[in-house]
Amino acid sequence: MSRFFSFLRKLLSFSVFENQPSTLDQEENGYMEAEPWILDKIEITDDALQIQGWALPPLSSMPVKFLVNGQPFESIDYPIQSSDVAVHFPQRSGAECSRFLGKIPIDKAELLKGGYFSLKFTFSGQSEKFPFHFDWCFPNNDIYPPLPENHRIYRVIGSDRTDMFLLGGCTDFNKIENLLKALFGKSYTDFQSILDWGVGAGRVARYFSHVPNVKFYGADVDPDNILWCQQNLIFGDFQQIPLMPPTAFEPNTFDLVYGISVFTHLHEDVQFAWLEELQRITAPGAILLMTFHGITTMNFAGIPSLNDLQSLLSRIEENGFVITSSNDQINDVIDQKDYYINVAHSKTYIREKWSKYFEVIDIIPGFIATHDLVVLRRG
Repeated sequence: MSRFFSFLRKLLSFSVFENQPSTLDQEENGYMEAEPWILDKIEITDDALQIQGWALPPLSSMPVKFLVNGQPFESIDYPIQSSDVAVHFPQRSGAECSRFLGKIPIDKAELLKGGYFSLKFTFSGQSEKFPFHFDWCFPNNDIYPPLPENHRIYRVIGSDRTDMFLLGGCTDFNKIENLLKALFGKSYTDFQSILDWGVGAGRVARYFSHVPNVKFYGADVDPDNILWCQQNLIFGDFQQIPLMPPTAFEPNTFDLVYGISVFTHLHEDVQFAWLEELQRITAPGAILLMTFHGITTMNFAGIPSLNDLQSLLSRIEENGFVITSSNDQINDVIDQKDYYINVAHSKTYIREKWSKYFEVIDIIPGFIATHDLVVLRRG
């Protein structure tokens, strides 16, 4: 719990808390716009699975389900008193009863036979846009390429925990394909050329090793992680790109591009330069999926003061684009130390500004962990 919130709180600078009108973007039914549940620990043995974490509960008395591959856990201790969670969600009733501990006897080989297993927390009336909106997936790592070293993992996720690197990457890979199927009726194999923009150390990219007949590319400003990908993820073409475009990619190259936690770290003028470059290197009709720090990130950032949270959300809504703090996460591998920052966007800003480059198909709150997702299409 403390690791998760300490990381998210790095995204914020208390200088943004100014006196602003209250605008706590919350559903009329009392739930936040998006409420992803969080796994703190996954323990797999040869004959059992155990999970720990926290999940914000229903606001009325109703049963909840914790499922693994669609099957209920044999035992779930939930809700467990969790005053620490309550401190971080002053805007959400019931947060003080959020922790869980789940166990199920299960054969490890059976659990992982599909290449990964899925985990779901659900209840009637849960605010989710898709059936898979808040699912988690954990891989059978024995069938995928090697993992990077801890210092490379840290530059990608802000933590050196291998289990979280595996959980997040496998989840994002599967949820993106499920979203493509839901919105466009397409799987990864229906695209000719796919780009992971901001590939890092292959957190998501490594799972494309099992996707046939696709030209896969990864790009990043981090030369060390790109070199690691080139040496270890031999199924793809990985290229270092400059801090500012253009890239070496030819026009109209890609028909699918995803960028996870990239626009979350760019100055406004740099953002526009990269939107223009992405427009140049994508083909007509291409689909782009980009995450941003929006309401979900702020709601989950662990701001204990309701007034401060309201002020921050108001400022983001008023200004559209807000620099929330500095970020030294990749300073060891880039020369321009003020290039990488933490920023937040409003949905109104995204629709107004980004639509100059792409058609904005949808904005999905809390789709990639606590990031909101923008679905774009090139005209």
